[in-house]
Amino acid sequence: MVDGNGRLFDAIPTIVRHGYVLVRDPQDRRITGVVTASDLSLQFQQLAEPFLLLREIELHIRQLLQEKVLPEDLDWLGSADTNAPKPKSISDLSFGGYIRLLQRPQVWVRLSLNIDQAALTAQLEEVRQVRLGDPHLRLRFNAY
Repeated sequence: MVDGNGRLFDAIPTIVRHGYVLVRDPQDRRITGVVTASDLSLQFQQLAEPFLLLREIELHIRQLLQEKVLPEDLDWLGSADTNAPKPKSISDLSFGGYIRLLQRPQVWVRLSLNIDQAALTAQLEEVRQVRLGDPHLRLRFNAY
Protein backbone atom coordinates (compact mmCIF):
# COMPACT_ATOMS: atom_id res chain seq x y z
CA MET A 1 0.00 0.00 0.00
CA VAL A 2 1.19 3.52 -0.82
CA ASP A 3 0.01 7.03 -0.01
CA GLY A 4 -1.80 8.89 -2.78
CA ASN A 5 0.70 11.73 -2.73
CA GLY A 6 3.65 9.38 -3.19
CA ARG A 7 5.72 9.03 -6.31
CA LEU A 8 4.77 6.38 -8.85
CA PHE A 9 8.43 5.48 -9.30
CA ASP A 10 8.71 4.51 -5.65
CA ALA A 11 5.90 1.97 -6.05
CA ILE A 12 7.30 0.26 -9.15
CA PRO A 13 9.05 -2.57 -7.26
CA THR A 14 5.80 -3.41 -5.44
CA ILE A 15 3.80 -3.31 -8.68
CA VAL A 16 6.34 -5.55 -10.39
CA ARG A 17 6.39 -8.00 -7.49
CA HIS A 18 2.60 -8.21 -6.92
CA GLY A 19 1.09 -6.90 -10.17
CA TYR A 20 -0.62 -4.01 -8.37
CA VAL A 21 -0.42 -1.61 -5.46
CA LEU A 22 -3.28 -0.18 -3.40
CA VAL A 23 -3.39 3.59 -3.06
CA ARG A 24 -4.66 5.18 0.13
CA ASP A 25 -5.66 8.69 1.02
CA PRO A 26 -2.81 10.20 3.06
CA GLN A 27 -5.22 11.94 5.46
CA ASP A 28 -7.90 9.43 6.33
CA ARG A 29 -5.93 6.33 5.19
CA ARG A 30 -8.88 4.93 3.16
CA ILE A 31 -8.08 2.99 0.02
CA THR A 32 -8.84 5.28 -2.89
CA GLY A 33 -7.62 3.23 -5.83
CA VAL A 34 -5.36 0.63 -7.31
CA VAL A 35 -2.48 0.93 -9.74
CA THR A 36 -1.78 -2.18 -11.80
CA ALA A 37 1.09 -3.28 -14.00
CA SER A 38 -1.15 -2.39 -16.94
CA ASP A 39 -1.53 1.17 -15.60
CA LEU A 40 2.23 1.32 -15.23
CA SER A 41 2.70 0.24 -18.86
CA LEU A 42 0.25 2.88 -20.09
CA GLN A 43 1.96 5.56 -18.01
CA PHE A 44 5.33 4.55 -19.41
CA GLN A 45 3.96 4.76 -22.95
CA GLN A 46 2.53 8.22 -22.29
CA LEU A 47 5.85 9.40 -20.91
CA ALA A 48 8.11 7.77 -23.48
CA GLU A 49 6.13 8.49 -26.63
CA PRO A 50 6.93 12.22 -26.87
CA PHE A 51 10.65 11.53 -26.46
CA LEU A 52 10.55 8.79 -29.08
CA LEU A 53 8.71 11.10 -31.47
CA LEU A 54 11.28 13.84 -30.89
CA ARG A 55 14.03 11.35 -31.70
CA GLU A 56 12.22 10.34 -34.90
CA ILE A 57 11.92 13.98 -35.96
CA GLU A 58 15.62 14.52 -35.33
CA LEU A 59 16.58 11.41 -37.32
CA HIS A 60 14.43 12.49 -40.27
CA ILE A 61 15.94 15.98 -40.28
CA ARG A 62 19.44 14.55 -40.08
CA GLN A 63 18.69 12.20 -42.98
CA LEU A 64 17.20 15.07 -44.99
CA LEU A 65 20.26 17.26 -44.46
CA GLN A 66 22.91 14.53 -44.72
CA GLU A 67 23.27 14.55 -48.50
CA LYS A 68 22.56 18.26 -49.03
CA VAL A 69 24.80 20.03 -46.53
CA LEU A 70 28.25 20.94 -47.80
CA PRO A 71 31.40 21.53 -45.75
CA GLU A 72 31.07 25.29 -46.30
CA ASP A 73 27.60 25.15 -44.68
CA LEU A 74 29.14 23.57 -41.60
CA ASP A 75 31.93 26.18 -41.66
CA TRP A 76 29.28 28.92 -41.84
CA LEU A 77 27.43 27.38 -38.93
CA GLY A 78 30.65 27.04 -36.91
CA SER A 79 31.62 30.66 -37.53
CA ALA A 80 28.28 31.87 -36.14
CA ASP A 81 28.98 30.36 -32.71
CA THR A 82 32.55 30.99 -31.63
CA ASN A 83 32.06 29.24 -28.26
CA ALA A 84 31.04 25.86 -29.71
CA PRO A 85 33.43 23.47 -31.43
CA LYS A 86 33.25 23.64 -35.21
CA PRO A 87 30.96 20.86 -36.51
CA LYS A 88 32.59 18.33 -38.80
CA SER A 89 29.40 16.51 -39.78
CA ILE A 90 25.63 16.64 -39.40
CA SER A 91 25.84 14.34 -36.37
CA ASP A 92 27.84 17.03 -34.52
CA LEU A 93 24.90 19.46 -34.65
CA SER A 94 22.31 20.32 -32.06
CA PHE A 95 18.64 20.61 -32.97
CA GLY A 96 19.14 24.38 -33.16
CA GLY A 97 21.95 23.79 -35.67
CA TYR A 98 19.56 21.84 -37.90
CA ILE A 99 17.12 24.74 -37.80
CA ARG A 100 19.82 27.29 -38.64
CA LEU A 101 20.89 25.17 -41.62
CA LEU A 102 17.29 24.93 -42.82
CA GLN A 103 17.08 28.73 -42.61
CA ARG A 104 20.21 29.15 -44.74
CA PRO A 105 19.03 30.01 -48.28
CA GLN A 106 21.76 27.96 -49.98
CA VAL A 107 20.79 24.82 -48.05
CA TRP A 108 17.07 25.39 -48.53
CA VAL A 109 17.45 25.59 -52.31
CA ARG A 110 19.39 22.31 -52.38
CA LEU A 111 16.68 20.54 -50.38
CA SER A 112 13.98 21.32 -52.98
CA LEU A 113 11.20 20.77 -50.46
CA ASN A 114 7.61 21.52 -51.33
CA ILE A 115 6.87 23.26 -48.03
CA ASP A 116 7.10 26.80 -46.74
CA GLN A 117 10.53 27.37 -45.21
CA ALA A 118 9.31 29.77 -42.51
CA ALA A 119 6.46 27.45 -41.48
CA LEU A 120 8.77 24.44 -41.24
CA THR A 121 11.44 26.22 -39.24
CA ALA A 122 8.81 27.74 -36.93
CA GLN A 123 7.40 24.28 -36.21
CA LEU A 124 10.87 22.89 -35.63
CA GLU A 125 11.60 25.75 -33.24
CA GLU A 126 8.54 24.65 -31.25
CA VAL A 127 9.94 21.11 -31.21
CA ARG A 128 13.29 22.49 -30.02
CA GLN A 129 11.52 24.30 -27.17
CA VAL A 130 9.81 21.06 -26.15
CA ARG A 131 13.20 19.35 -26.12
CA LEU A 132 14.47 22.02 -23.72
CA GLY A 133 11.64 21.28 -21.25
CA ASP A 134 12.23 19.96 -17.75
CA PRO A 135 13.08 16.24 -17.97
CA HIS A 136 12.35 15.68 -14.28
CA LEU A 137 8.72 14.65 -14.16
CA ARG A 138 7.23 14.01 -10.76
CA LEU A 139 4.29 11.65 -11.07
CA ARG A 140 1.72 11.42 -8.36
CA PHE A 141 -0.83 8.68 -7.88
CA ASN A 142 -3.70 11.13 -7.74
CA ALA A 143 -2.99 11.92 -11.40
CA TYR A 144 -4.94 8.76 -12.32
